[in-house]
Parts: sequence; structure tokens; C-alpha cells
Amino acid sequence: MSNTGSLRPSAPLEDSIESADAAARLAVSAGNSGDLDEALRQWGRAVELEPGVPSWWAQFGRIQMRAGHDDAALESYLTADRLKPDVTAWRIAIDELRSRVRQAAPGDRSLELSAAYYDAVFKIKEAYRISHEASVYLPVWERIVALLRARGTRSIVDLGCGPGQLAEFLLGHLPVRYVGFDFSSEAIELAQSRGLEATFKRSNIVGWRKPLTGRFDTVIATEFLEHVEDDLGVLERLPADAYLVASVPNFDSFGHVRYFQSADQVRERYAPLVKEIVVETIDLSEKSAIHVFSGLLVGSGGEQ
Repeated sequence: MSNTGSLRPSAPLEDSIESADAAARLAVSAGNSGDLDEALRQWGRAVELEPGVPSWWAQFGRIQMRAGHDDAALESYLTADRLKPDVTAWRIAIDELRSRVRQAAPGDRSLELSAAYYDAVFKIKEAYRISHEASVYLPVWERIVALLRARGTRSIVDLGCGPGQLAEFLLGHLPVRYVGFDFSSEAIELAQSRGLEATFKRSNIVGWRKPLTGRFDTVIATEFLEHVEDDLGVLERLPADAYLVASVPNFDSFGHVRYFQSADQVRERYAPLVKEIVVETIDLSEKSAIHVFSGLLVGSGGEQ
């Protein structure tokens, strides 16, 4: 499918724009339902009819990437960047796609992104430097604190701790011992700079091949599981009967391997590994929500 295309000369401009809008809506719907072939077809039609909308090219590129077409995705993001060159997120995505195109092994369709990508995001995006009190995720974190307080949590391992905003919030509300892991060196530096009574360690959690051991009663995994291919393997390597509180989104993003449109989808994927699972949905905006789920881990029960 050509990335560029051309407007059909016989169609009036307003008809083309209306048709392009309709195609874009169909593309979004198809993408949300997992029909990547239809999403690709409709996004191709949308940008052919109305090639001057930069956000459509970026969304087209995201679907191309999700379908395993990194070369085409790179071209679409480059087009978006040419049309609107001041979007930092697209520039970071372009760098990551260039790296993926150079380094990907034949047949590799992993959507996991590199540590370099997250380093760039954490380094540039101001949202990761603001106080936890100003974060859009504050309602999610408040619910997590309520769950941990009710559980009587005393010690936490945080998988994918990011820049330490959640840690700052937790330690301001609960008397807990805290250890956070993240594979982004930039995230760990930001977390350490907050001056918390906490331990932050740089580690590739997905690379752990032995069960996690240690003296802790609770595992937190907020906005982490959707970023890794082997999310189930990660949970399987955690200690049996540790209390888990995790969250996953209902929306796609460049870094997401998967997302969940409903609580039922969350339950279906994670219930085999989380006993007595409870799933709650917390709205962040009119369209975006976070599913928080909790329960006791089935885990490995093994020793290192």
C-alpha cells in the first residue's frame, strides 16, 4: 500500500474531506477491535484522500508498526514530522523506528521498545519531573494507597518504577519499605534525585530468569505490564501469595504492546496468575482509563 497516494481529481474537496474523516473513524474503530488489516486499509484511504493531516500519518504509522511493518511505519512518522516538525514524541518514535529497522532480526515482530527510547522520553517529557500531586495518574495512585492500607502492606517491590513519582506518593502516605526497579537509567536517576528513603535499582525485569526472592509482601506493577511481551512470564516468576497491585490502560500508545478496552479483558488475561483477582476501572479523561487489578499471586514459589 502506498504511503502517499493522491486525491481523486473527480471528487470535490469537501466530499474528499468528509470521506477521509469517515475512513479515519473506521480506522480507529478497526484498530481498537484488533482488526489490523482493516485499520491499515482505512488509514491508507484516509491519508490518500486527505494527505495533509499529520496526526493521521502518525496513527497510520502506529498501526503499521503494530502490524509488523516497521519500514512503512518509519515513513509514515517521517511524513507526520515533515508536516508538523515540532512534536517531540514523533521525533523520539522516529529514532526508535530507525533503530528497529537497522537491528531487527528477520521475522521479529516484537513491539517492545528499547531502553534508549524510554531514556529519551524520561529525559525530555516534563510530565515525569512534576510533583506526584500534579500527575494525571493521581486518582489511580490514591486508589492504590487505599488498597495497600487495607491490606496492611509493609514492604513493596515496584516493577517498572519509572521516575519515582508513585514512590514519592506511596512513601508520603504509608510507612513502607520500598525497592523500585526500572531498565531506564534516566528513570532511575530521576527517581534517586527525589531524595526519598527508598532504593531504586536499574534492572531489566523481563530479563530475570529466576524467581524473585526477598523479604517483601507486596508487588506493584503500574503502567508496566502493557509495555512488555512476556508480561505473564514476569508474573509467573514472582513469589506465590505475594499481594499484587497492577494497572494497565484502555488506550494504545507508541510504547504499548497491548491495551485493554474492558475490565473483562484484564480479568481474562491475568486471572490465571492472580488469585481472587479484583479489577476496577478509573477514568483519567473522557476517553482514557486505567484498569487497576489486585489479588494474590499464583507465582513460582521457587528459590533462586
